[in-house]
Amino acid sequence: MKIFAAPDSFKGSITAKEFCDVVKKVCNEKGIETMLFPMADGGEGTIEAITDGLAGRYVSTNVTAPLGETIEAKYGVLDDGTAVMEMSQASGIGYVKGRENPFRASTIGTGEMLYSALESGAKRIIIGIGGSGTNDGGAGALHALGVRFYDKDKNQLFPCPEELKNLDSVDFSHLDERLRHTEIIVASDVKNPLCGENGASFVFGKQKGASDEDKIILDNILKNMADIIAKTTGVDHSEREGAGAAGGLGFALMQLPKVTFRPGFEVIAEILDIEKKMVDFAPDIVITGEGQLNFQSEMGKLPVEIAKMAKKNGFKCISIVGAFGEGYENCLKYFDEAHQLMEEGMTAEYSINNAALLLEKKLNIL
Repeated sequence: MKIFAAPDSFKGSITAKEFCDVVKKVCNEKGIETMLFPMADGGEGTIEAITDGLAGRYVSTNVTAPLGETIEAKYGVLDDGTAVMEMSQASGIGYVKGRENPFRASTIGTGEMLYSALESGAKRIIIGIGGSGTNDGGAGALHALGVRFYDKDKNQLFPCPEELKNLDSVDFSHLDERLRHTEIIVASDVKNPLCGENGASFVFGKQKGASDEDKIILDNILKNMADIIAKTTGVDHSEREGAGAAGGLGFALMQLPKVTFRPGFEVIAEILDIEKKMVDFAPDIVITGEGQLNFQSEMGKLPVEIAKMAKKNGFKCISIVGAFGEGYENCLKYFDEAHQLMEEGMTAEYSINNAALLLEKKLNIL
């Protein structure tokens, strides 16, 4: 028997690599041949999936966290000079947990990480933009790349919503020239526009600490910023799909000269050439998984996409997930079998803390 494993991480529990390590252990004991690919779909684990998968190296750089402290962020560099990064390394929600302040939080650290890659000579940058802790419309990232924001008295504003509420003009004249020669691929599955009831503030603001009243204020701040930027550049990106991703970072990245937005799984699967490797290996079973199978899993999430790839090429696919969530029933049609680590009478905490052990037991189905 041959097993091809391509899981996502179980957020807050085991990594995709740890999942693969368990599969390898069980299969070695049973004499089963394996091909293992720890994966990601643009969120947590993207750096490792691509960098480790292509034997790249890691770079660390000091950047500014959302609320101002200095932190160390890492990104990958491939042999061809491509930089691979996640905005969450610099501006992730983990940095504001327990002290959420959407009016002060800024993506300046993400811009500093992009700047570091430019300094290293990168001519292509892949950036996943899931898991943000900010709602600044990406103003911080633009600031770190040379854009300046001013009030009506020409005082420079710090790029966070608290100050951007006084925004009157934007200056792009000092935007880093190297961006004209640098391809940026944004891995994102979010389709939301920047503003309005489906925009960044109303849909994602709550998880970043915004009250219902705050959402209205934040949305107006972003709308004003978008209007001013559109007048300055002559192009309005605020209604584009993905502009509302990562608290509006998607909108900011749309201002850069050589940017392409693509689904996260598509980017990673292509760069790792996963389908060809699957077909060449010709497994008896493809195993995939993620923390929770739910209504979002059909929206470009990794397990369903891996299952589609397996089915297309005639391979059986089994999904093993941490738990079944709301709407998981709609996803069952993609898999030959679907299993959850959670069992009756088991607490979520126990399942999360013992995922590797539970996965090992579940793999006895092989």
